[in-house]
Amino acid sequence: MSDVKEFKIPFVGLKPGLHFFHWTVGDSFFVHFPHSPVQKGSVSVNLEFEKKEGMFILKFDTLGQVQVECDRCSGNFSYNLEFGYIFYVRYKEDIEGKSPEDSEVIFISRTDTILDVSQLVYETVILGLPFHKVHPDDENGNSGCDPQIMKYLDRKDENDEKDEVIDERWLDLLKIKNKIS
Repeated sequence: MSDVKEFKIPFVGLKPGLHFFHWTVGDSFFVHFPHSPVQKGSVSVNLEFEKKEGMFILKFDTLGQVQVECDRCSGNFSYNLEFGYIFYVRYKEDIEGKSPEDSEVIFISRTDTILDVSQLVYETVILGLPFHKVHPDDENGNSGCDPQIMKYLDRKDENDEKDEVIDERWLDLLKIKNKIS
């Protein structure tokens, strides 16, 4: 990642306490993550970097818009992103004998002098996306998905129901079930 050197924080020279950083990430940032669900967008990222004895607390806040692919119709749409996340950075040497199982804790060596937060910025953006990305409904409550794709999907659902073949071995069980209900 040659273009993301602006995300490298030389923490050795920072005094203990709060420090603030701000970036605006866009298309040129997302290019560095080729398998990302986001390839386009503009996101404002604020970082509150708290340096403490033996650890750092990184509070990320993101606000902006990204282009994502709809999980239903595969069309792209803009998603308004507003999300915050906290990461903790500790020294590996401080946890001897303990297992580092916490996914929110990043471990660095005492010999490190620079912390590259580009991956953390990316992860904060991705964590802000919904699990199921679907076009929002329009002002009339209709799906924002491609109407042609929706017609195909609706037709396929109807055909699936009509083509349902019941295994003869289960017919007796279905008769019992129908008598009960």
